[in-house]
Amino acid sequence: MVTKDFIESKIQPIFKAKGNLMLTTNLSPSTMAKAKEIIKKDNIKMDPYACLAIFGSLELQQELNQLVGSMIGTLRGLSYKTNGQFV
Repeated sequence: MVTKDFIESKIQPIFKAKGNLMLTTNLSPSTMAKAKEIIKKDNIKMDPYACLAIFGSLELQQELNQLVGSMIGTLRGLSYKTNGQFV
């Protein structure tokens, strides 16, 4: 189990220094074999960003979120003014 102290002492300094983190999970060989079998059988394309977006864990940084919100508002305004002709 990962404790708050572990995160504060080991992970937080890396995040502060680099600005991002990459977390990985090591799965057992049998689990990986089953996953590969399903992917091959169902012809699934693996996209980690789509996965994060689907489960709602992909979030923009606050500053970027504000910028995107402003851009969406501008586009909606233009679409409204042109009777939906601007998308």
